[in-house]
Amino acid sequence: MWTEFLQLPPPALRALLPWILIGVGFVAQFSGARLLIGRHRQSAAEERTVTKCPSAPEEETAAPLLLEMPIDGAHVPTNPELLPGARRAYRGGEHQGVDFSCRPGTPVVAAADGWVLSIADEPDLPKARRDELLGYCKQLGETPPEVLGVLHGRRVTLCHGLREGQLLTTSYSHLGDVSPDIKPGVRVRQGDPIGETGASGTSHAFGDSRWSELHFEVHLNGVPLGEGLTPQDAGALYREFLRREVPQ
Repeated sequence: MWTEFLQLPPPALRALLPWILIGVGFVAQFSGARLLIGRHRQSAAEERTVTKCPSAPEEETAAPLLLEMPIDGAHVPTNPELLPGARRAYRGGEHQGVDFSCRPGTPVVAAADGWVLSIADEPDLPKARRDELLGYCKQLGETPPEVLGVLHGRRVTLCHGLREGQLLTTSYSHLGDVSPDIKPGVRVRQGDPIGETGASGTSHAFGDSRWSELHFEVHLNGVPLGEGLTPQDAGALYREFLRREVPQ
């Protein structure tokens, strides 16, 4: 097979090169994420065998790699439409995170130790303007980042530092409220409340007060976790990250 590939004329090779690079990138992200998880589990197992000296000063430790569910009792959904990689026909582009359906006002907590990187707390656009934007995006077949930010509504992004050379961040969108003490630069611990669920940035913000969800994203070096994977594979990757207990 490789002999036949190498015998292709230069124009054909150039046409295939972008697809080859995209495929390599997808495999690298998936493999890198699994490597991070495996190393954390090994480290956690080793730490359980070490007895700390009671007189030793308590040192600040890095936030755990394995993340806590941002909503108590939630589970990563199996519906592909709620997972990364799902197509969004109404606006163009793909879904980049996990949607957790819940009641309005459900507490949202930090998935890991870190600090507040940013808060987007702008009011919702008028419905007519929002529909206009969605129409533009549908024609484009994609949703530009500045428009996507508006559709996230009220959003908190946390920075969790470097993990094996990759910057780990999490974001929490469509919030109804942000906790009063959550400000840019403020340090949070895993499980600390950061806000409550709502419908900000969605079409439901214009009338359905009974609807609510949390849009949750994990990014490594700015790339959404699961990007380029099928929704099923992306969901499996999120389930690996969102495990509190390290298997024995």
